[in-house]
Amino acid sequence: LRLLPLRSPLPLHKRIFPIPRKNFLNKSQKITGTVFTSFLLGSHLKRSHFSTEKQQQLNVTRKKPSSDSPEIIKRIFEEGKKELSTIKDFVRLAVSLFERAELGFGQGTKDSYADALFLIFGSLKLPVASNISDYSHLFLNSSVTSSEKEVIFSNLHKRIFSRIPSSYILQTAMLGSYNFYVDDRVIVPRSYIAEFLEEEGVEILLEFFGDKTPDQILSVLDLCTGAGSLAIQAANIFPSSLIDAVDISQAALDVARINVSLYDLEDRIKLIRSDLYAHVDPENRYDLILCNPPYVTKARMEKLADEFKKEPTVALSGGSDGLGVIRRVLKNSKNFLRKDGILVMEVCGHDLADLTRDFHRDSGIKIDWLGTSSGTKDVVVVRY
Repeated sequence: LRLLPLRSPLPLHKRIFPIPRKNFLNKSQKITGTVFTSFLLGSHLKRSHFSTEKQQQLNVTRKKPSSDSPEIIKRIFEEGKKELSTIKDFVRLAVSLFERAELGFGQGTKDSYADALFLIFGSLKLPVASNISDYSHLFLNSSVTSSEKEVIFSNLHKRIFSRIPSSYILQTAMLGSYNFYVDDRVIVPRSYIAEFLEEEGVEILLEFFGDKTPDQILSVLDLCTGAGSLAIQAANIFPSSLIDAVDISQAALDVARINVSLYDLEDRIKLIRSDLYAHVDPENRYDLILCNPPYVTKARMEKLADEFKKEPTVALSGGSDGLGVIRRVLKNSKNFLRKDGILVMEVCGHDLADLTRDFHRDSGIKIDWLGTSSGTKDVVVVRY
């Protein structure tokens, strides 16, 4: 994660910030308050050894305190307006209020620390990043103008009291080293597949193609494209490729069109409204099919945090068992892949053993699991 530029001639959502893997914070790692405090004071951010798994174990034995009353949160919010002045102050206040209000995270930011930095820096039109360690501490002691302070507290109010995701408030989202325009017509981009569309991660995918190089991947299909994030990343990492990006939602495709235009890829990415393969040319054969499908079960949909309920249901719900769309993708992908082509699909939280047993027997399907920063089985490579 290199230092971000202090100024950029490009609009916020069109900037690309390269992110070297050596500083990548695993999603399985929990950043402690001590580490975050040291970061705010300008010292070097270190990885925490306090894993999410360990945190979950502690949560079983330690009862989580109830959230503060709305009155207390509002009082602290109003006091902050009057008494605080620096960016560091606002980040600290945001973290405290996010925790008190028990907001939901996971839409591009994994916890209150990352969300506070993203929202405050974004509100001030300062460079935003995918990882906490990428934010410049040079700005933290800076004061803001009265107009800037109004923007900060307006956005904090939306985040805390209306539970609007920060990416919707700022109309921008980070995925890997890319920045995308988003609004509530699309799900906030987040996919472990993105890890394999970066310079180092793509080498893992290329192993499934034998001796092919990135410029020999010529055709890509991105199913459930949403904001077009994976299609745009694929166009960048596979420079000779032409890409069909498919979504069932015209509203989502309208947002994807904005992003395709921002990255000047209109001549390489074709947007198609289709229910998976329904309106994809049946004569087309692809080297690579990408798919981050809706896979949330019906039971989990009912328990989602308010922030996630503001995203399009069609982009989240995978039916009663969460596998409705995944089944259809597995069933039909063979007909759209070249002989040596592969399907790369995110299936977080699902064990495909039972689902794929019949496919193994009937079509000789081969499934390999890819390790991701989560430390769990989240992405599969399917070959026929």
